[in-house]
Amino acid sequence: MESGLQALVDLWDVDRELRSLRRELSSYPAEEKRRLERIQSLRQNSDRIRDGVRELQARLKEIEADVSSWKERIGKLEREAYGARDNSSLYAYQHQISTLRGEIGERDEEGIGLLEQIQAREAVIAAEQAKIDEEEKVLAEFRANVAREKSQIDVKVAELKKLRDAKLGGVGPAHLQIYEKMISSSERQPLAQVHDRTCQNCFTELTLNDYARVRSGKVVVQCKSCHCILYTNV
Repeated sequence: MESGLQALVDLWDVDRELRSLRRELSSYPAEEKRRLERIQSLRQNSDRIRDGVRELQARLKEIEADVSSWKERIGKLEREAYGARDNSSLYAYQHQISTLRGEIGERDEEGIGLLEQIQAREAVIAAEQAKIDEEEKVLAEFRANVAREKSQIDVKVAELKKLRDAKLGGVGPAHLQIYEKMISSSERQPLAQVHDRTCQNCFTELTLNDYARVRSGKVVVQCKSCHCILYTNV
């Protein structure tokens, strides 16, 4: 292979590693966002359940207030019943007392059901909080790991940039111009080896003329299909 083209292949080895490291760095914010959204979703779900518990507790207080008021009313009716002057008045008092006691019984049953619902939902809230605590612990560990990895990657990137600068000197202007344009415009592969007269990136077969030009290594030859700069080790 012509030395200038070999230098370009060496440059691509460096740039490929740089691209991989930058891709890794760019993945961290998305992963952190996903973890934060997971925690936020758990919190929102827990808040909805808490709102439901507060509604149940408010209803329970209403029931307790009604029962307390009705018990006071029963006490008053019982005192008044003692002074009833005839049976019809006594029966009227007894009917009111019986009706109120029935209402109290119904409210007590409703209150027991509400308490059971509150206890069940509070258990769910506790379970959700345990999940939140675990997710926050994992997030803290993730952030600590990312900080360490970023530091290591920064050192590696600095080393690779120095190596890249050293490789640039051996690349011919024609090759470098096309190469730099390709790697700056997209994430696609800028170089492809030719084997059995076939581009190993898109597997398009080269014409005999193009294959001969690639083998000479003296001119820039790009694949007519994927536009990679072609090279061969022959």
